[in-house]
Parts: sequence; structure tokens; C-alpha cells
Amino acid sequence: MRGLERLGFLALEYNNDNFEAMMEISPDLWWWKRNITGAKNEIKIFNARIEIFSDASSSGWGAFCDHNRASGHWSKYERTQHINYLEILAAWFGLKCFANDLRDCDILLRTDNTTAIAYINKKGGGSIPQAGQTGQGHMAVVRTKESMDFCELYQIGRQCQSRFRVKKVRTGNGICLVSDSLQENNLK
Repeated sequence: MRGLERLGFLALEYNNDNFEAMMEISPDLWWWKRNITGAKNEIKIFNARIEIFSDASSSGWGAFCDHNRASGHWSKYERTQHINYLEILAAWFGLKCFANDLRDCDILLRTDNTTAIAYINKKGGGSIPQAGQTGQGHMAVVRTKESMDFCELYQIGRQCQSRFRVKKVRTGNGICLVSDSLQENNLK
């Protein structure tokens, strides 16, 4: 792909940034032109019902969806946890805040932590608590630089269920769901 981008850049440079100018097509593109019509796999169209952005820092988490914001501070215990754990927890809180009532739909979940993306796509790992096996999850898509990977994001362990409550808060745009931590030592 970089080679193709480089060819386009050089052609633009050679033609004084004239996008209408003709350029020579590389042999790779000719191959695609000849073979794309015989492809057997259809390009899958992804239609997300909602798009959720989430992020975490050492002091708290935040999520954004359809002009609504949700955020919270970490407990003393959570502040001692690794940032990758906090990023996954922030993604989960974002889903709980904005997609808690959704079922059987696709959600575009965006996070800037590649380790969190890998854990979500693999439904857990070695050093972060395994995803709960309750079968009650949300379908999510996590965009990476390379591709769009489908994943199923379950609740992050049963220990999180007891320490989470949801309350409604009125905003200028209607109702936004905001999560609060209950007790800071429930994860011990």
C-alpha cells in the first residue's frame, strides 16, 4: 500500500499537484483491475447503530457517544492498576453507559490503546481478568490501523458487576447515562 501511495505522491509532484493529470498505472493495479470482478468474497458492509469513543488516564475514564459524555474517577484500588486494564474498563463503561439497552446490533467502539483492542478482540488474555462467560455481551467493532476486526465484548469479570450502577443525568441534548463507582475495594 505504501508503494501505491508513493506512486500517487510522485505523480502529483511531477504534475504540479494537478489531480486531473494522467499517470501511468502500475502492474499491481492492472492485476487488481483484471481480477477484482472475479472475487468470491463480498466486501462486508458494516452499519453500526452507534459509535462510542472511550479513553482512560491514571485519574479517570471518559466515553463519548452522539454528543453525550460520560466520565468517572478511578477508585484508590483502580489507580494502582495498569493503564491497559483501565483502558478496557473505560471501554466497558462506555458500552454500559451508551449501549446497555441495545441487543443484536453492531457498535463501533473506538479506543486509542492497541493492547486494549487486542484483549477485546481475543476476549481476554493473561494479565487482565478474563471476559465473563455469561454469553450476554455486546457486538462491537474496534478499528485498528490495519483492518476492522469484529469482536464480542463481554463484561470484564463478575467482580465489576457489583461495583457499578447507572444513573440518568439530564443534559442539554436529552438524557445521558453516566456510571459511578460504588465502593473502591470491591475488586480486591
